[in-house]
Amino acid sequence: LHGLKPCALPQSPFLPPADVCPRVPGPQRGPVCGTDRRLWGRRPENREHIKPEALWKHDQGVALSGAQVLAARAERSAFHRHLLGVFEHVDVLALPSAQVWPFDAQLRWPRHVAGREMDTYHRWMEVTIYATLAGLPCISVLAGFSVAGLPMGLQLIGRPQADFALLQLAHAYEHAAQDLLQRRPFTD
Repeated sequence: LHGLKPCALPQSPFLPPADVCPRVPGPQRGPVCGTDRRLWGRRPENREHIKPEALWKHDQGVALSGAQVLAARAERSAFHRHLLGVFEHVDVLALPSAQVWPFDAQLRWPRHVAGREMDTYHRWMEVTIYATLAGLPCISVLAGFSVAGLPMGLQLIGRPQADFALLQLAHAYEHAAQDLLQRRPFTD
């Protein structure tokens, strides 16, 4: 791995501040929600088997008007163009794959990260929004371990349609990081 250097990822004007609930629905909330609504309409008893956070996401999506979905798609396109501009200066983005270390499986989701309250289920994992919202290829590799021995990943985000180049980079990283990859996380 040669020529890697740290760089600052500009804050996107299309991502809401961390203390504001997302105003823009995800790209999957269009036809998928319509389909889900019909299925749940036929079998409303299925709702009791779905976790509250997924129901909240679904209900937020089906409540959107056509104009709101169109506005969200326009913002998503603007965000995609913004990241294309970032790729004029870098080949790959490298970001943590999570904002918190692994947590107790009995918790539904972490309510606080770095002293900040998470206002929604999605807020604690918003670092994953870049690749998802922009529709870019992404792969996660092991970044290291906490002092307590918990693993953390590194997401590598590539240019549009650069899936193979991204896979090659991840392969090269894993080849170079064999000492790290041989470690195992601590377990209780």
